[in-house]
Amino acid sequence: MEKVLIVDDRKECILIMKMILKQFPIKIIEACNGEEALRKIRKYQPVLAFLDIHMPIKNGIDVLKELQEQGSRTAIVMVSDHRDQAIIDACFDLGALTYLKKPFSLSELNNVIKQLNLSDDDGKQESTSNDNEEKWNTDGHVR
Repeated sequence: MEKVLIVDDRKECILIMKMILKQFPIKIIEACNGEEALRKIRKYQPVLAFLDIHMPIKNGIDVLKELQEQGSRTAIVMVSDHRDQAIIDACFDLGALTYLKKPFSLSELNNVIKQLNLSDDDGKQESTSNDNEEKWNTDGHVR
């Protein structure tokens, strides 16, 4: 079973991500700051990490830089409410697979999982986005 790391300093964001990801055949690991994320990536070698940008101790961009320097094979999805294009571009320059803007839709998250072949649904779920789809706010509520 593949491992996926969720890194966010807000427990409610981790809980929402876990609730969404439980439909996939993956083992979920959690971290609440950048230092803990680096330790858990080294220890568990997850195939994927969802990484928040703004966190205490070490922010997500610094974690991404360090992972790139170490040659980590973990795919990184940045997850943030940050809309600054320069920061988004920097994440991609540092090797992020993609950037999910909070609030993100369920189909956006499903697409990431499917892109990495972590889904076992054989295309049974609809992965296209539409304007009426629920989006998850950073406060844990659907908007």
